[in-house]
Amino acid sequence: MYCSDCGKAIPEDSAFCPECGVPVPAEKKEVSESQLKSPEVSEEAPAPPPPPPLPDQIIQPPAPDFQQPASPVVAQQAPPYAGSQVPPTEQVAPGKKQKKIKQPGEKKKKTPIIIAVIVVAVLIIAGASFGIFKLIQSNNYQAATALQESGDASFSDALNKEDYSNARNYYSQADEKFTKLGDYEDASSRAAACQGQSDLCLQYMDYYDALALFDASSYEEAKTAFEALGDFEDAVELADLCQQNIDFEKAVALYEAGKYTEALPIFETLEDGDFTEADGWVDKTNYGIADDLFKAGSLYEAWQAFTELGEYEDSVARATACTTPYPATGEIYHDGGFISSAVQIDFVMAGSTVPYYIKIYSGDTLVVSLFLNVGANLTIELPAGSYVFKASRGTNWFGEDIKFGNEGFYYTMLLENDQPTTALEYNHIYTITMQAANGNVGQQKEDPSNF
Repeated sequence: MYCSDCGKAIPEDSAFCPECGVPVPAEKKEVSESQLKSPEVSEEAPAPPPPPPLPDQIIQPPAPDFQQPASPVVAQQAPPYAGSQVPPTEQVAPGKKQKKIKQPGEKKKKTPIIIAVIVVAVLIIAGASFGIFKLIQSNNYQAATALQESGDASFSDALNKEDYSNARNYYSQADEKFTKLGDYEDASSRAAACQGQSDLCLQYMDYYDALALFDASSYEEAKTAFEALGDFEDAVELADLCQQNIDFEKAVALYEAGKYTEALPIFETLEDGDFTEADGWVDKTNYGIADDLFKAGSLYEAWQAFTELGEYEDSVARATACTTPYPATGEIYHDGGFISSAVQIDFVMAGSTVPYYIKIYSGDTLVVSLFLNVGANLTIELPAGSYVFKASRGTNWFGEDIKFGNEGFYYTMLLENDQPTTALEYNHIYTITMQAANGNVGQQKEDPSNF
């Protein structure tokens, strides 16, 4: 049998054409060589006309009328569907439509046309698709640009966290669209710009969160938030301000607990740092310290504290209350082992405007302590011997322990040959004039602790 598509011979047991691969339908009637041959001429039917001449077929001319009787003429049968010959037609049963058998080379002629049509169609579809793709890209680019511009407008008018949040939303959407566009136009650079602006909006949102914490007096949390922002805007200064507020609250708590000495250095640091909230708290705390000293009997230290406060509240009166009235002029102490009239010493207050407190030692033994008020004179008696005279003067008296305090002047009198020790002879009278205009008594300054 032969292939109904290409006309090539197919083995009887083959399911596909070995030439073109077309499957052989099982239900079709096989085309055999006997069926492809011309039908025999019978006496009942006239002979069919001879087939058209083929290139390799020779047709004999008809015999003359006079030579032979009429007889059926049988044309020489050409090999079935060989070379360029016209293939035989398939015999079909009466009443059935005859199937056309394709001519050799027919498919080959149509194939290039089909391929060309397909290629053109593909090109048209590709071109259309490319155009549609470019149109989509253009639309997406315009949409992304519009979002970016909306973000710019919102950013420039932003006054609070919500405004920056809206701007960031625009930038984020624009960034997403530009990123999807890849290298289309300047989409990459615009995506980077939108990302940068989105990050900046986020920083402003965090900044306003920190400000809200600050306004709520949540200084610890606000400080942490500002420190996380680094050098963004004035975050560093605001973090320092948070710390100052934290320190201030701590100092106030210490003050209210009566821990003035602990609160004072904090208030002083805040005042030096121009923290306005601390104004007045240093004086207030020093007053508390002075009051505690007064109550503890540390009158000199209390006097110093109140004096440093100047005219703050009633500090002047409180300072005066810390001083002790001057003792009466005369001996305050006289050692009983040094009672004698062998030597007389006259102390004369000539021109002095401040009182004196004097101590007389024999070696390390205190023999006499005395007080001289302004304008008063005093005479004492001692045994003959060697003595050291120490004197002090001042305005405010705080008792024999503190004397005139650190504000007083303390010295050793150099009565003889500029030496600290003076030999007093028997039956002699010595006159010591305090603050004489032309005095002959030298002075050797002493520390109050060694007086």
